[in-house]
Amino acid sequence: MSSQRRKAFTIEEKGAIICRLEIGESNSCLAKEFGVGHSTISMIFKNKNRIKESFNSNVLKPKRLRKSRQENVDQALIQWFKNIRNKGIPISGPMLQEKANGFAARFGILDFNCSASWISRFKVRHNIVAGKIVGESSSVDQNSTTNWLISVWPNLRRQFSDDEIFNADETGLFSN
Repeated sequence: MSSQRRKAFTIEEKGAIICRLEIGESNSCLAKEFGVGHSTISMIFKNKNRIKESFNSNVLKPKRLRKSRQENVDQALIQWFKNIRNKGIPISGPMLQEKANGFAARFGILDFNCSASWISRFKVRHNIVAGKIVGESSSVDQNSTTNWLISVWPNLRRQFSDDEIFNADETGLFSN
């Protein structure tokens, strides 16, 4: 009997296997096609809820679904992150670290010290990419901007030529 080499599937591949099992393909047929034992296919199907959740959150590259050792800190931090991000507030790694340490203290976890690598893995688990939030701010008072455009802008505009006026929000004004 020949031994089979260990095969690690991505979440995307596991999702495809689950779909094929759900439409009626057999375990043994898929096992032969992928060169794995039928128990491997069965385990993928057994964990289909976790795999589908990961698949739907667009975390497709990892081959393993790892949970954080501090699941309650992880869940509290992702809720806080989503809440703050929805308000359009940029969040840095040190802010995440400080907040994670705060949640750990609140939950009574004394041996938790949030590191940069923990934050890095947190970002991978939740498909968080670094980037600046750009565009119109949701907290801008529209009446103030309208009043400024009517009362201040015309007088300010007369002091400059067309070549000296830039919209840095749309053009991304850079200087050395």
